[in-house]
Amino acid sequence: MACLGFWDWSKITHITVQTLDLKLRILRRLLDLARIFRPMPRVVPPGSSLKQWAVTPMAFKTPAHLATLLRYANNQALERGIEQIVCIGEQGHRLFQGAKGFFRADVTAHLYVQALQPDIVLGDAPIFMDGIDL
Repeated sequence: MACLGFWDWSKITHITVQTLDLKLRILRRLLDLARIFRPMPRVVPPGSSLKQWAVTPMAFKTPAHLATLLRYANNQALERGIEQIVCIGEQGHRLFQGAKGFFRADVTAHLYVQALQPDIVLGDAPIFMDGIDL
């Protein structure tokens, strides 16, 4: 009914938090207060390296089926000391309906890629690349 892949993102990249915008600073404080009463995720402070897994949704029949797999991946990550699961996608995409009930933070990301061979022209067509290739 659903299939997804996940991997240790730190095997291909090392992400260090440089700064938090106002929204994330406020969220960090609120989570710190809420953690007094129950387990809550944390927003890592500047200077910390992120421990992340990346999730690649492959296919799902309904968002509920995807949610079941996301809960499983989340539990596997927590057992291994991974604090965040990252899923890159367009805002409002149907796949994020499967993430209801999870703590979620939409962020703007900047990806900088250097061309390996400057003489290659890729054209105007979209290119789809697996994150492991980055």
